[in-house]
Amino acid sequence: MSLFRFLSTKLAVLSIVIFFAACSNSNVVINETASVPLVTLTGKAVDIESNEPIAEADILIGGTTKYTTTDDMGAFSIQLPAGYYEVYVDHPDFKESEKKVNLIRSKGVRQSVTINAEKIPSFLRDREVDDANTKRKAKNVAHPQQETLNTFVNYYITDDDLKCGLENPEDVRFADNEEEGVTWVNEPTELVVMNYELGYRIHVFLEEYVAKEYSQIIGQNVDASYFFEELEPINKQQEEEWEQRRKDFFEGSFRHFLIAMASEKSPLYFGYRIFSGQAVTNTTAMAYSSSSVSDIEKEKSEIVMPSFENENYLLRSDEEIRIEYIEQGVDDPDRIMGLQNYRYQTSWISLNGWSAEFTRNGLLKDKNSIELKGYWRYVPVCKMLPEDYLPKINKDNS
Repeated sequence: MSLFRFLSTKLAVLSIVIFFAACSNSNVVINETASVPLVTLTGKAVDIESNEPIAEADILIGGTTKYTTTDDMGAFSIQLPAGYYEVYVDHPDFKESEKKVNLIRSKGVRQSVTINAEKIPSFLRDREVDDANTKRKAKNVAHPQQETLNTFVNYYITDDDLKCGLENPEDVRFADNEEEGVTWVNEPTELVVMNYELGYRIHVFLEEYVAKEYSQIIGQNVDASYFFEELEPINKQQEEEWEQRRKDFFEGSFRHFLIAMASEKSPLYFGYRIFSGQAVTNTTAMAYSSSSVSDIEKEKSEIVMPSFENENYLLRSDEEIRIEYIEQGVDDPDRIMGLQNYRYQTSWISLNGWSAEFTRNGLLKDKNSIELKGYWRYVPVCKMLPEDYLPKINKDNS
């Protein structure tokens, strides 16, 4: 073997070892970056008309596994990592109400919030009970819109053979429309998804869902809130399997990307490449971006900068941002994401303003400040993780 070929082989092996070491330690960096102070959120749930306290109401933290219950005086207290959250009041006698909160990054600081909820009129509560009884009786009867339901579950709930599914399909009703290829849920409904692949029961408060088939892709618009309950593993093996799958779905997710952008490491350390492209020229509001594959590669410093007002970060770009996660190939069997021309898992970020602010633990200040397309836009419920999840670190990796 020539000296040149010998050195080339050695360098190739060395590159693989270095890259593997970076991959194995990336979750350590993610956890360290996302480590922010805990803040105590106190508050009170009250009737918006009478100003009376709402006792025994569930206080749910949107997108997370965190929750608590109000006492007899409607008061509650819960500790959360600093960040931006939507806090919900859930009580059978009241309409679901929410309050956006900004928990500042100051260890030990207590913040307080009052959430007003509107009482449900008694005749509407009676109607809900009747509707629930009707649905319960129809649980084992074929859904009247079974074909549309199958499409809805396949696109929105799960896209493959995961051990995960919709528990209450009888609660979903689709609007009648004359437009072919459109699936539309236009009445709010609560869905329950049992995810035995990742170990969660997911409560989905679905406000609206629209999917439309185009010649090349399938577009979806979803307005929903998600709440996660952790399931109890039956043994140590299942616990380890759940954690490994959670890590697999977390890596390459939008929140993983944001935490990676807040770290001191390069994007490639976590498997990301960043490109800028032409402005969004969608054929419809629900279609994917038409940016070309041959966009210009960007450095992290060109799209991410520290906020001058706090310890957060800003995404900033005059052009659309295309993100490749080179650890995963394209998996788009139903053409939902429109990624046929791409080799790796690919997503786009479009800013709806000058910038989008995010925290070190990967929470956006305003979810409406960006528009996601590609892979990140079409993550089904069965692949979602709570916003308080971080991968567990083995002692030998710390």
